[in-house]
Amino acid sequence: MGSKQLLETMGDDFGCYEPEVLDTLWSAIPRQFRMVELVSTGLSGEDMAVFSLNTRVHRFRLRFGLLTDPMDRELAWCCWRIIELGGRVPVAAMQSLIRWLASTVEDHPAFRGSLMEQTPREWERTLAATYARRTGALPGKNWMLNTTTLLRRWYRMLWTATTSGPGGAGRNGPSR
Repeated sequence: MGSKQLLETMGDDFGCYEPEVLDTLWSAIPRQFRMVELVSTGLSGEDMAVFSLNTRVHRFRLRFGLLTDPMDRELAWCCWRIIELGGRVPVAAMQSLIRWLASTVEDHPAFRGSLMEQTPREWERTLAATYARRTGALPGKNWMLNTTTLLRRWYRMLWTATTSGPGGAGRNGPSR
């Protein structure tokens, strides 16, 4: 589903975001990944293989706990879902997204809570505004592309897994 289709679906009454589904999704995550601070030193070599690190970095810490509840668990679940689907988690991009989401929530209290309470476009605009306010410059094209691509990828996974109606799995868990 493309970004345009995602926004169109969200605008219709086809589905309803069901936040309580997150509890079910969270309990299905394997124990070593079910935490709001994921540290590489606690993972096996096999588990480490699913994280994309740059060549100079051999350890990492994903601090989902910097985010408000339930956004912390939502993003942690998204990391697990990428792994479950056979992908690799881009650690540096994920760390950046977590930092900027936390900064955005700090600057804009209306954005506390679930990632799903705002549309992707609202998040993108507010993330860019937070970046500009904190750095004194407009975000560059690459920053916007990397941040928004990852944000929309996570958003799409959450929407599909936590929404009832066409295109969403809702109470039945993620569609495969």
